[in-house]
Amino acid sequence: MGSTAATGLVAPTKTVLHIEHTLASFPLIEAIVQRWPPVRVAAAMHGRLGLELAQQQPALILLHLELPDLPGLQVLQRLQENAQTRPIPVITLGEGATRALAAHLRAVGAHAHLTEPLDVAQLVALAGAILA
Repeated sequence: MGSTAATGLVAPTKTVLHIEHTLASFPLIEAIVQRWPPVRVAAAMHGRLGLELAQQQPALILLHLELPDLPGLQVLQRLQENAQTRPIPVITLGEGATRALAAHLRAVGAHAHLTEPLDVAQLVALAGAILA
């Protein structure tokens, strides 16, 4: 008899939206996200573009607090004000955050806050829990 074609289901591609002002950060996030195929990265270097791309319902948003057009905190607040984007987990990224800032970001709606330089193992654990 002939061979049978596999009819397995193909997992839908998930997207991680990375809103970041530093171009050099994108390859690191791309390398980390490759751990969870078929996950892909969508990149935005401005908060306004990130807000637009968030309408496409990514599985996770990585949001840097320093952006050229809008403060990351304002982007986070706008994401939380929108019923369509509110459920999307957001991990904020930034330099030198205090415990008070991290607590404030979580109170405003961030899933977690990571300081730079990034602890890759911590990011992998957080993103893995969300993307798995």
